[in-house]
Amino acid sequence: MSALRLLNGVITETPEKLTDTIKVAVPDNKTLDRRVYGPLHFLPVPSGTGGIRLPHKGDRAVVAIDEGYGQQWIISWYRTDSTAPPYPL
Repeated sequence: MSALRLLNGVITETPEKLTDTIKVAVPDNKTLDRRVYGPLHFLPVPSGTGGIRLPHKGDRAVVAIDEGYGQQWIISWYRTDSTAPPYPL
């Protein structure tokens, strides 16, 4: 049995479309001793009116790492953004 580790990091690149993948630096982009996980698939953040929001470089992300099997997932990504919905597609 293998355990998952949850790590808080920063997205290192901005995808252009939903099929792109992204990388996440843990603990952040400014620390020299860091690890970069990815390429990882992400889920967009939907708005109530049918628009979506894609992650951007510098957004925060929570990554799950299964070190026993080498699998990695983005659990959540988020940013502080005052832009009102709907978000552009």
